[in-house]
Formats: sequence, C-alpha cells, structure tokens
Amino acid sequence: MSADSVEEAAQTGRAQIRKVLVIYNPRSGTLLRGSEDDPEGLLRGLFAERGIETVLHAFEADALSGWINSAEEDSTDAVVVCGGDGSILAVVAALGDSRLPIGLIPGGTMNILARDAGLPSEPAAAADVIAEGVIKAIDVGLVNGKPFLCNSAIGLMPHLARSREQMRDLPLWRKWPRVVSEFFTLLRRYPRLRVTIQVDGSTRRFRTRALAVSNNLMSDSQGPIPTRESLSDGVLGIYVARETSRWALLRIALRMMVGTWQGDLAMETITAKSAVLSLERARPLSVMNDGEPSQFQTPLEYTIRPRALRVLVPDARES
Repeated sequence: MSADSVEEAAQTGRAQIRKVLVIYNPRSGTLLRGSEDDPEGLLRGLFAERGIETVLHAFEADALSGWINSAEEDSTDAVVVCGGDGSILAVVAALGDSRLPIGLIPGGTMNILARDAGLPSEPAAAADVIAEGVIKAIDVGLVNGKPFLCNSAIGLMPHLARSREQMRDLPLWRKWPRVVSEFFTLLRRYPRLRVTIQVDGSTRRFRTRALAVSNNLMSDSQGPIPTRESLSDGVLGIYVARETSRWALLRIALRMMVGTWQGDLAMETITAKSAVLSLERARPLSVMNDGEPSQFQTPLEYTIRPRALRVLVPDARES
C-alpha cells in the first residue's frame, strides 16, 4: 500500500492489509503461551490463514529502523508488534513520522495499550483484528522528546520495575512474593522527591515518592493500572501522591485495586496539554515509560501529540 493509500485509509478508518512486517519479542512476559518452541511458525500460520504475507523478525532494538524503512520501500501495509508495552513503544519510537499503521498481538505481562484499545488477548482473535479491523488515530505522549503510549512514572515505580526485570525468568510463585517484598523495602527507603510542576503558567510544588503522567486520563477502574476511557482526547493526566508516608502509599495502592483511588485525599490530579517537572537541581532521574525504566535529565518536559499514531482496532460496527 502506498503512503497515499495509507493516509486515505487513516481518513476513512478502513485499511486493506495484504502484507505486514511482524516484529515479535520472544522474551515478552506471556508471548504466545504454549508455543515457545516455534513462535515464528505460529505467527506465520496465523497470517497465512488470513491471506496476509509476512516478513518476520525477532525483536532487535538496533535493527528496528532499518526493518521499518525496508517495509515502507516494499509496499508493506502495516507493522505488527507481538510483545508487551515496552516492545510496542520501541517500535513506535523507530517509526518516527512514518504513516504505517501498527497492529498488536498482545504478548506481554500487562498489555495496557492493547487492553485500552479494546483488543482481544488471544492471538488468533488479535490477528482477525489486523485483517478485518479499522485504523484509529491515537495520541502519543512525549517526555523530553521521547514517546510513551500509556504512562510515564517517577519515584518508586522505575526502581520496582528494575527489580521485577531482574526476576523475569523466575516462576510466578517465586517472583511475585519477591516483588511485593521489594515494594515494601522501597516504601521504607526511597527518599521523598521535591517536585515543581509548571502547568498553564502556574507553579505547583509537591513532596512525593510516586508520580505518574498518563497519556489521556485514567478512569477510576479496578486494578494496578486503571484503564483509560479515551486514547485521543489530547490531554495528559498528572497524578501525584501528595502524602509521603509509607502507609498513605500503601493505602492508595490498595484503593487502586478496588477502584476508589481517585477519591483518596492523598491523590492530586492535574489535567494539562503540557507540563514541566523539575527537581531542586537539574540531575538525571529514573523515569519509567510504559514499563521500561531509563535515565532522563531533569527538568522533564511533557507534551502530547494528538492522533499521531495509527493503530488497527476492532470495527465497532461489527461488535
């Protein structure tokens, strides 16, 4: 499909998918459970059954841009990511300004973007969406020019994510007790951050151990990471835990699990199209974008690019 055809499809919502570049991450949390021995064979079969030609690559960060450039030159209709939110984010960063839509086969632990986009978790059903779905343009969040699709967090969470990554290969019955233990250790030891937030010409100051910026607003739903009702409202949700005691943070975590966290007096919610977060002095800070922790230089400049990414989603008219 030519760039003009892709653009036309984006305008109408329809796309004819005949050829896809498939990038899969064999290390993703729940990738193709039960088919670990031959994920490529399963993926090829899924698309062959639907009459779609595939070019497959196992995830390799340094090669993503080259694969995408080749796909555009080879009249590929979409880039399919089989993996978790971190894998999707890496592919989207490599896409840059490409007009190619992306399709998703959830294969990670949380699969937040796929969940919020209404995608099925089962690989065959996800492949049906890629073959028969529509294109929806969604927003992309940016922090210091780097994208995030779901949320960006500072404070405790990046450090907890690093600990979880170190335990990736452990069985669940051993991993989660250790993750919980690490969480309580961080509650005791992690220092309070003095954060200044500049939004719409006003300045707010907080002492916090946990702050998250969401690409579009989170709902008051149950679970460790609440759902977003929209992916294309063009706003950031900034969520600050204002009380810094370990018990306040534990209370908020528990209230998130039952869906009442936004009513907690310890939570501050700010809605903005852009914001600047700074500390007492400029320094590197751990930031977790879509589950992937890395170092960013403060201040952190958050913005949003409305409807900058095209995603294949279920056709609401057929539901």
